[in-house]
Amino acid sequence: MLEYGGPLYLIIGNGIAGITAAEVLHREDPTASIAILAEDIRPTYYRPALKDYLRGTLSEEKLFMHSDAFYQERQIELQQGCVVRIKPAQHRVVLDNGSEIGYQKLLLACGAHPTRLTCAGNELEGVATLYSIDDYQSILRRLEKVRHAVVYGSDPLAIDTVEALRKRKITVTHILPSSLLWPDMLDATASDLILQRERRDGVNVRLEEDIVEIKGRRGRVTGVELARSTPISCELVIVANGFEANCEWIRQSGIACGKGVRVNARMQTGAPDIYAAGDVVEIIDASTGRARILAQWYPALQQARVAALSMLGRSDVALSNTYYYASFLYGVEFAAIGVTRLARTQGVQEVLAEPKAGEYRKLLLQQGLPLGVLAIGNRKGIMDIKRAMDHRVDLSPVQEQIFSADFRLGDWLDQQGVPPLFAPARKREEKHKHGQTASLMPVPERDTRSASSPLTAWLVAQGEVADIVDTEKLYLSQKEAFVVGREPDVTLMIDRGTISRFHAEIRFANGVYLLKDLESTNGTFVNGQRLPVGAAYILKDRDVLSFGSNTRFVFRQSWKDQQAVEPVQQGKLTGGRGVRAAHFLTETSPTVQIKAVTGQLPVPELLICPHCGIANTRFARFCASCSKTLTV
Repeated sequence: MLEYGGPLYLIIGNGIAGITAAEVLHREDPTASIAILAEDIRPTYYRPALKDYLRGTLSEEKLFMHSDAFYQERQIELQQGCVVRIKPAQHRVVLDNGSEIGYQKLLLACGAHPTRLTCAGNELEGVATLYSIDDYQSILRRLEKVRHAVVYGSDPLAIDTVEALRKRKITVTHILPSSLLWPDMLDATASDLILQRERRDGVNVRLEEDIVEIKGRRGRVTGVELARSTPISCELVIVANGFEANCEWIRQSGIACGKGVRVNARMQTGAPDIYAAGDVVEIIDASTGRARILAQWYPALQQARVAALSMLGRSDVALSNTYYYASFLYGVEFAAIGVTRLARTQGVQEVLAEPKAGEYRKLLLQQGLPLGVLAIGNRKGIMDIKRAMDHRVDLSPVQEQIFSADFRLGDWLDQQGVPPLFAPARKREEKHKHGQTASLMPVPERDTRSASSPLTAWLVAQGEVADIVDTEKLYLSQKEAFVVGREPDVTLMIDRGTISRFHAEIRFANGVYLLKDLESTNGTFVNGQRLPVGAAYILKDRDVLSFGSNTRFVFRQSWKDQQAVEPVQQGKLTGGRGVRAAHFLTETSPTVQIKAVTGQLPVPELLICPHCGIANTRFARFCASCSKTLTV
């Protein structure tokens, strides 16, 4: 049972916000007593991947982020229970069975639930909403008998659902209550670009329409009656039109709530020692002043980290109010930051990229300062714009060049002395000449080069992964390990099934950067060769790194004075066609004393796929990544 004495951080909710906060608390205060109380105590799963689960391209077991051992290894107590009331003055919560639990610091991370239709017939079998894995499992059980489905909603979840059903060859009618897709984020041009893709895929799109009744026979859905157009026959109705925070019991406990729990920049509620993060939190839209529930994965991660550090007493952390969204909308890459829809008022200027087929990019400026950016079909360099936004950089001198192919905003910002965008949450935010602070993101800031360590290094994303990272340079620290994985609290989180929870790390030691595989399932590769488990590799300029399948980066490094680092003895790789020889090292003590591995390395002979560059065993006939035929 939960302990009542001693320092206790109590977290309500076992979703991404809850477990992220718990992990940060444990990392920063390993002796603390941490407890998670939740109605659903299954290991946390990747909600963004549920669309792939519905599409049939991802198995259920790959949805889960952790095993049960996750909680035991971090000494986090997980208990099932339903909280119905908080006693803020007594620092206690009340469960539905009447029992009470004390806390010193409380985090509300109890999520949201999908908005339902209120029309007649909404209780029929075949009417579904989407939020949890159970919702998706229920739909999957019905799909065998579904020929025609109606999807109602304007949000990204509706778009993902329509696309997933079409992948399964199901006829789909998409009903939107508004004239735009995702009207909080997309303007008319962007919305039309995505809707045209839906229509070309055979989707019947009906704008500014509402369902007035769901028809049924013998308790099952048979069709829908619409307010302004002809009825539709169907066997399935999926409602994907927003979320409502699970906050009614919180409101009744005397904690200020609107559409969700109201918090400040440190994720504090109006009650002492009570914090909130994730889908239960209310966000105020900067462009409209309207309150809404985000229900977005990455903002929940950011909020949870800030909440945890605030619970630990850190006063130097605050959440940036500029949220970053990145995804794919009907197969088209998409990103948006800050204000993307704003009436043209005096002083607000739109900077548009040159029109290209399948692309639309727009930057909003006010007196030269960036307010927001929207990118569809091409989001390269968008994080450099966020860097300028966070530091309130006047972009008027370069605004006509922002979207030019031969202009690199990141380099220009470097010349202006603007700090790198990324700063770890556990470090103090540094101010610079523009008087603002860096936003909290999971990638370490670039170290200031000194005379003793003039080496600077960074990773450059390649291919598909560039759409995930969205910044040209990921700087590597000389003080902390750069960890790649699927865990929320790694340095670079890549939400892909081929990436392990803790996949690989890069450390700086003895004047060189070392790459080490962390016993990943799908391997870490350098120039097409898989690293042996337990070995470390000295990275060289322009090495190509691959984490799992199709997640590639180029390692770059430079010296302030162009002096080379003393090389170590070179090992020999075998079997890779056109692959350079490499340096492998092993650690001999916890102080990272290094010795070179000489002679033949224990690397199996590999076949490099000529189509995608991924390494396969020498017995493979087809590439494990792209399925193309391998030639010997």
